[in-house]
Amino acid sequence: PGVPPEEAGAAVAAESSTGTWTTVWTDGLRA
Repeated sequence: PGVPPEEAGAAVAAESSTGTWTTVWTDGLRA
């Protein structure tokens, strides 16, 4: 699923979990 950069950044700040933020961040880049 496509994740907007804003959402990816929010997820990184909120989750702080390496696996989670990596998945969301990478998903955002590939969106």
